[in-house]
Amino acid sequence: DSDDDGTTTLAVNGSTLTSGGSVTLSGGGTGTNDTIDINFDVTAASLTIQKAKLVSLANGVDLKATTSSLTLGSTLGSVNVEGDASIKAQGSTSDVTISTNIIKDSGATATLTVEADRSIIMNNSADIDATGGANALNVVLNSDKDADGTVGGAIVMNSGSSITSNDGKIIIGGGATPATGYAVGTATNVTGVLL
Repeated sequence: DSDDDGTTTLAVNGSTLTSGGSVTLSGGGTGTNDTIDINFDVTAASLTIQKAKLVSLANGVDLKATTSSLTLGSTLGSVNVEGDASIKAQGSTSDVTISTNIIKDSGATATLTVEADRSIIMNNSADIDATGGANALNVVLNSDKDADGTVGGAIVMNSGSSITSNDGKIIIGGGATPATGYAVGTATNVTGVLL
């Protein structure tokens, strides 16, 4: 649904959007108010979210790419987390790429879980930030989630990227249990965790 002012609303409460192919969620308007409100789980073979001033994830939303990568594109202004949320890429060559800011600026303490069966890449100046008057945001970055023993999975925070949890817990790890497991370098990202 796209309004004349460029606001795009994608909201189907209590449902799941599921696709066996690639899904791109894009604010298609030309105005400065492009918004994508996601109030339901999204599962697709690959998932890209792009071209919006703001993406809002409702409490409990699960974004999942089942066989390929999940990308939060650089054409997003920011992603606002309203509560617990998870961002996942499944498949031995699947990455989560974050090229925009993920912000929690209000509400109760919540947890953001980012999981990839291969690598998690935070591109230049991509931040996870809970400082704008919000309670704590616990952050879990879990690469090599499938612990397949062959491909690995790194966590890369490129120049200028950061995590500010506002006294929340930050876990950066890998495998089935990221609090005790570790990220494993890949052919492309040879260091398991690069900060």
